[in-house]
Amino acid sequence: MPGATSSQSTTQQQYPKFVEGFGKDLFKDGRAAFNQGPYYYKGSTVTPFSKQTEGAFNGMMGTANANSGGNGMSGPLQSIMSNGGFNQGQLDSMAGLKGLSSNSGLSDLINGNGLTQDQNRAFGGLQNTVYGNNSALQGTFNSGGLTSDQRSVADRYRGIMNSSFDINSNPAYQSVRQQALDTQNDALSARAAAAGRYGGGMDQAILAREQGNLANRMDDAEYRNWQQRADASAAGLAGLGQQGVNNQLGINSAQQSGLQGLASIGQMGVDNRNNAIGIKGGLDSSLFNMGQAGLGNMGIAYQTAMQPYQTQRQVGQEHEDLYTRNMQDRLRAFDAKNPFNHLQQYSSLLSGAPMNTVQTTSPSWVNTIAGGLLAGSAFL
Repeated sequence: MPGATSSQSTTQQQYPKFVEGFGKDLFKDGRAAFNQGPYYYKGSTVTPFSKQTEGAFNGMMGTANANSGGNGMSGPLQSIMSNGGFNQGQLDSMAGLKGLSSNSGLSDLINGNGLTQDQNRAFGGLQNTVYGNNSALQGTFNSGGLTSDQRSVADRYRGIMNSSFDINSNPAYQSVRQQALDTQNDALSARAAAAGRYGGGMDQAILAREQGNLANRMDDAEYRNWQQRADASAAGLAGLGQQGVNNQLGINSAQQSGLQGLASIGQMGVDNRNNAIGIKGGLDSSLFNMGQAGLGNMGIAYQTAMQPYQTQRQVGQEHEDLYTRNMQDRLRAFDAKNPFNHLQQYSSLLSGAPMNTVQTTSPSWVNTIAGGLLAGSAFL
């Protein structure tokens, strides 16, 4: 409201003069078009599946159906998963490996001394022979390599070799010697008697001489026999000594051979045990690897078994996508026919018309009165 002395300005929107007729026609035509509307493409804008795609879908679904639900490969795959990731052939192979790994003979070698029962029996027999013989042979070895009989012979040889010569020490010789002297005496006496000289001094001297010569020859022969016996005893003793050395060497060699045989069998047991451990370790490692492979097989079998369903799902998703595009197309048509959207389009047309700004000023009431008075005075 203007004041007593102040004026008031008002701003209004008006169509410019040059578009008033055009605006009227525009809005008239727009209203007619609105009444005839709405306008939209009434056909489908969705691209359908091609025959090739439909054929592929049918093939995929056929293959998927033929290999799912217990059909086709799904049965064997389920069996693999149910059996820890193995088919029947692999299960049989694992059972064989387990049998080998838990074999009693292999376990006996590992838990024992590495020898089989037959080898242990032979080993025990050899031990008894070696240690039994060694005990007996050791006594012989400690006795210079001679047996008791050989030692007796050696003692006899040694006694003969070390004995002093005594012509009277051999009663048999003395008897033989006396018999020879008596025989000679009888012979010489008979010869002297035949010559008629028996009992003479000369005959007695001859008898004494011949008796002495015979005794000396026999004693000398006995001495030589004693020397030969001593020499023979020395040679025999030397031979027994060498035999003892040879026996000791043979005993030592036999002992070493027997002990080496025992050591060889013992080493055989160690080797057998190590080999058995290696074999069992290899079998257990194979079983572990097969078990690990079974876990992998289960995953592969599961993924493979899921392939038909994934194929079915993929085909379903393609159809769902087509359904979604069809739904979007229907919603497009619905939005185009929606009267509120149609009105909004018409409203947008109205709001888009060009407008000018017109400003008017209302004078103050003092000026208005003054102006009236001046006007009145003009008519006076």
